[in-house]
Amino acid sequence: MNLTDPANGYFKHIAPDSNGPIEVYIRINVTYFGNIEEIETEYSMQFLFQMQWNDSRLKFNHSSYQILGGNELLERIWYPSISLPNKKDPGIITNPNDGGHTLVRINRNGSVFVSKRYGLRASTFCERKLNCRFHLQLWCNMNFKSYPFDKQICDIIFESSFMPIDKLRLRWSLFSPFVQTQNIQFYGFELLNHTLRETTSVYPFTGNFSAVIVTITFARAMQTSLLDVYVPTTLFVMVSWLTFWIEIPAAPARVALGMTSMLTLVTKAKSERDQLPRVAYANALDVWIFVCTSDIVLSSKPSPEIVLTPPTPHSFLHDSKGRSASIATTVGSVFPVAKKEPVDIANTVDRYCRAVFPVGFFVFNIIYWFIILNPL
Repeated sequence: MNLTDPANGYFKHIAPDSNGPIEVYIRINVTYFGNIEEIETEYSMQFLFQMQWNDSRLKFNHSSYQILGGNELLERIWYPSISLPNKKDPGIITNPNDGGHTLVRINRNGSVFVSKRYGLRASTFCERKLNCRFHLQLWCNMNFKSYPFDKQICDIIFESSFMPIDKLRLRWSLFSPFVQTQNIQFYGFELLNHTLRETTSVYPFTGNFSAVIVTITFARAMQTSLLDVYVPTTLFVMVSWLTFWIEIPAAPARVALGMTSMLTLVTKAKSERDQLPRVAYANALDVWIFVCTSDIVLSSKPSPEIVLTPPTPHSFLHDSKGRSASIATTVGSVFPVAKKEPVDIANTVDRYCRAVFPVGFFVFNIIYWFIILNPL
């Protein structure tokens, strides 16, 4: 007996009869998480998409408990058209002609179970039709204000493509609707949690369509940023403080040390910034780089400026014989005062800076890491 023969009253383009909307239960089994691409604001993953509904026209009394098949069986029966609205390339993911691996199981009571494997931005390879994975790129609205300690919230939306909500309703499966393989490895991120919800998509002049959403929250791993960014930049700042221990006459060496530290810091900051899209706001890393750069610039500035300051014209007087003498010498001959050369002033400034700069940077670190570890 051919259950899908039109002569037996089965038409695959007509939805099954139901008291109310047809309920389609969805289940996802995630088997792989790949890289999160910040510049493209997308992420990659591989999952097994499963859906189940009831079609009373497919009931049978044969000795076989189930009817099993693949894409060829799916093409002969009615199936719900489900799409991903946040997918970059449009299309229906339940299309049997997409070349993906499909399993179809029909039970005696007319219950239909369909399982398809998808790779979101996975590498494409096709040896045979049943072993073909294909690209599905999903948008994710990412926020980088807390980068590199940010949390990204990404949605996977499954939505009815053609049938409105009064005809078809999507629901999450009652048994383990979202399953994650235990040995999944994350690259630079960790999966914090996920939430499931059922909603309605409203389109003016088109209608309301049923949808189910899984919201996944990722957190960037701190270890990578600490080792690649924060530890090196902190060392650059500490090296710049060595200028306070360099002799005052060696002004070129002081400036060279400060400039080398600053250029190295700027190069490191640019390499990190190139990994992000161009956004109109500053992130946590920008604040850190700005403070470190300011610290390096200021640490290489005060002493050379004092040493290289020329005497002013008013600092000299002429004696009775027309010879010039400094104000300090003239006044000192009448009122004894302590002489303080520019080098002595610079040495005093250096001694203060040896304490002020480390303490200031330490206080900034306390405030910075308190805000990072205790976000609002």
